[in-house]
Amino acid sequence: MKPIIPVLMSDIQQLSQPVDIIKYILQWYTHTPKNINDTFASDEISFRYDDATSGHNPELIKEVVRTRLMYILKKYFPTGSLTVEVTTTPVDEVRYNITIDILVIIDKVPYSLSNDYSVDSEGNLEYKLNGD
Repeated sequence: MKPIIPVLMSDIQQLSQPVDIIKYILQWYTHTPKNINDTFASDEISFRYDDATSGHNPELIKEVVRTRLMYILKKYFPTGSLTVEVTTTPVDEVRYNITIDILVIIDKVPYSLSNDYSVDSEGNLEYKLNGD
């Protein structure tokens, strides 16, 4: 069974390509707060929540993010080989940048954001989805 994510976009009905699914999961994780749904609370993911519960500690957040994303990606790609690498670099005493590298290998074919990504004028990842 091929994984898909249904979406409510005017030009896209579903995401079925692995790179699109990776982008969507990463966008959801970095932009959505937790505790928005009681029914699926145990499966909600939120970087904001994880950052807060790790005390905004850049060393602790690396493993929290890696574990959380591996857990969710495994649900979409149960037969795939998954790698999530997380690094942080300090900006100042309280802020840090975080880099998340995701690689999914399905039937010996690698999928990662490095296959298809763009950044905005401030250097932030743009989430352009191809969809079906």
